[in-house]
Amino acid sequence: MDTAYQIPGKNQTPQMVVFLLNWSFTEQGADMKKVAHYRRAIWVDGMANTLTTMMDDAFAAVPDDLLPTFNISGGFDCMVARRTNHDGARFLHFVTYEEGAPVAVINTRIQAAAVDADEQDPDGENEFIQSQLFCLIFENHVLWATHNEPLREGKIQDILASFALANGVPNEQAQFGFQVVLDQEIIQQAFEDGIQEIDLNLGDFASTLERISNGGELPAGGFLAMLSGLFTAPATAEQIDAARDIEGKLILRPGYDWDKPNVKDLMTSLSNRIRENFEDEFVIVTKSGLRLTRDKISLKRDCEVQGTRRILNSIQMETAMRDVLRALREARIVE
Repeated sequence: MDTAYQIPGKNQTPQMVVFLLNWSFTEQGADMKKVAHYRRAIWVDGMANTLTTMMDDAFAAVPDDLLPTFNISGGFDCMVARRTNHDGARFLHFVTYEEGAPVAVINTRIQAAAVDADEQDPDGENEFIQSQLFCLIFENHVLWATHNEPLREGKIQDILASFALANGVPNEQAQFGFQVVLDQEIIQQAFEDGIQEIDLNLGDFASTLERISNGGELPAGGFLAMLSGLFTAPATAEQIDAARDIEGKLILRPGYDWDKPNVKDLMTSLSNRIRENFEDEFVIVTKSGLRLTRDKISLKRDCEVQGTRRILNSIQMETAMRDVLRALREARIVE
């Protein structure tokens, strides 16, 4: 039968968790590429608080020898399976699960055409994992990576806030959102270090076609005015209606010549002009992992750890994320 990865029950100790988390690496281990995302916590109403303070206040209510569990939105439970604190940065490994929920299993020895899925209940106090979240928190800075299934930014915020609220932190002290706040000189340096991609998303192609048809002026006409050449006459109502089902994109990439000085200079110049003047939606991705849109900046870094699709080496994940944090601090992205 297919083996489901399980987490220990609520009454088991952290030592048993570490054993289970490392169980499958010897026979099934392989290098996996994970993405570490960076954000900064911004507090509602300018509250003088930090993620570090909030999490420390929450853990003050949790004995060191217990694995704290709490509820999150969506009807799932969550456990802090592992936590460490070195050099002021807190590493947290969250595991979400649905208590008592069965898992689907199949007999892989029968032919695929005849496969029928059965359900298997959790064995004893073990539960089947839904998702995992690895976080490294330093003051108001947070790095995270997910496993088993992707978690959106709002879900990450929900897990951190739910843990704090479940352990006595007042609601008004757990009100925060995520952003990436960078100085202009840091953004400019990222541009100069190399642009990976510029995505000029035309968005609603119908509105773009209407502007062409009506003689309207297009933003950054040097790029987009070429669309008008696709029509020898003003677009008809039928064409504009059909255009509502068409997505338009113009993606610029430096290709294999991105390190040539003239190519790098042109991509940097285009990125600056688009960021300052482009009226529609755009995405600029730098070689350093910076991603800029009209109203948002995010940052991600790749790292490799040992694991499978079911399980990751939590210790290696922590080491990799601490290396990313160190690199961000050296680049002055994190103070």
